[in-house]
Amino acid sequence: MDGINKDISTPGPCDDNQSAQTETSATSSRNTCTENPNKQSSVITLKPYAPVRSKGKFNGNGDCEIGPGIYEQSYDKYLTFSLEEPNCDIFNVYRCILKCCGREPKISPEGKGKLTVETTSAKESENLKSLSPLGGVKVECAVHAYWNHSKGMIFASQLMTYSEEKLVEELKDQGVIKIERMKKKVNGALVPLPNLIITFNSTRLPNIVKAAWLRFKVKQYIPRPRRCSHCQEFGHMLGSCRQKLQGKPAICVKCSEPEHGICNKHARCVHCGENHPSSSINCDVYIMEKEIQSLRVTE
Repeated sequence: MDGINKDISTPGPCDDNQSAQTETSATSSRNTCTENPNKQSSVITLKPYAPVRSKGKFNGNGDCEIGPGIYEQSYDKYLTFSLEEPNCDIFNVYRCILKCCGREPKISPEGKGKLTVETTSAKESENLKSLSPLGGVKVECAVHAYWNHSKGMIFASQLMTYSEEKLVEELKDQGVIKIERMKKKVNGALVPLPNLIITFNSTRLPNIVKAAWLRFKVKQYIPRPRRCSHCQEFGHMLGSCRQKLQGKPAICVKCSEPEHGICNKHARCVHCGENHPSSSINCDVYIMEKEIQSLRVTE
């Protein structure tokens, strides 16, 4: 028994060699790490998950213009000034706006005694809102009625059973203020489509809309060119047609002649003169008007 205990407790020559090799290996490993601190280790270190976010661009005024993403509230970019004295000194008004902004903003006249000013930051917008009088003239400043909004479109077949009012109520925390469902006429009846036109209370159009756990990609909405059903010309609708107000007859959408009821004549476009109705989406003039609409919306 004493011999057995002695053999177990006392290391032999092989054990001494193994211990020496182990110590030498550990020492060389430490020396390697010390000599090459930049060498990658085979040990994996787990870190908490951090979602990747889009980087913003600073515009120099302290405001970060975020990239397209989920809705974020923006400032009132377009302001309307109503001058109580239409015959005021426009030079004094102009100098007052320049002094407040510290630069030359884009100013557009809108009707008699009204100006629209485009701002570039929330601070500039708030300064102009508190500016009264303007060049010695009493003014009334208000947020532009529709220029501070943006329109997008989504394809959502999963939301076909929900009304427009219900969707607005559920998505209002994402800046949604209006939803219109597109419709198509089939056999004389309007059939609802999965396409939704969404109006956001922001000039920045998000690229994602969340409905519960569903996510929908938002595309820029580009309206179709407006075409008058009276004169068939682009750029206005029936209610503002000058030819109708002047008592001129309506133009046939098929043959481009004065309206004569059911038309059995050959098709002739009033825009380009080709052999197709004036309502054709293949008309070169219609395609050009559509490109103009796209530039107006995107730029």
